[in-house]
Amino acid sequence: MDNQPSISSDRATRFILLGASNVSLNLARIVSLLRQWRGANLEIFIAAGHGRSYGLASRVLGRELPAIRTCDLWTVIPQREAMPTYALITDIGNDIAFGATPNEITSWIETTIDHLGAIEARVAMTGLPMASLDRLGPWRYSLFRQVLFPGSQVRWRQALERAAMLQSKLDTLARDRHVFQIEQPGDWYGWDPIHVHRRHRTEAWT
Repeated sequence: MDNQPSISSDRATRFILLGASNVSLNLARIVSLLRQWRGANLEIFIAAGHGRSYGLASRVLGRELPAIRTCDLWTVIPQREAMPTYALITDIGNDIAFGATPNEITSWIETTIDHLGAIEARVAMTGLPMASLDRLGPWRYSLFRQVLFPGSQVRWRQALERAAMLQSKLDTLARDRHVFQIEQPGDWYGWDPIHVHRRHRTEAWT
């Protein structure tokens, strides 16, 4: 796999995946790619789930999930053996639909980065799919909001403004905290504005 960090093959490696539905929809693919890269000598921790929030308890289809920043990962992982650790923070934009402000979301992501820093993880973070969101339009936004986030009261224009402001803050946070940021090209997305299209998923996760 091109442009991946070099890891000694004789040590176990830990991967931490933090996100929402894009992670949940691709778990088998993600694990397969990690094994191709690293082999079987790895440990994977995941905090994900449809509609998962970084800062709020969330309920989707009757299932409630705790916020990622306060989940049990942060007490479990420090008790385990130290090993090279890599982490991905993704699906950040869900919290806009839950009504959180860019300042709140940035604070939650910074707390998450602090947790990862405490276990000496190398961290990468995806940006928001801004090119996809820009193409969305009010009608399609309203439809997806009703289907994916039925309790949300955030309007289309407000969501776009908050997404742009949040991305600017994430850019600054990534630079200040030395987090590698991954852009998400608009052509990874189709009619669905927030889930990577099936034909691009292997490319995206690689």
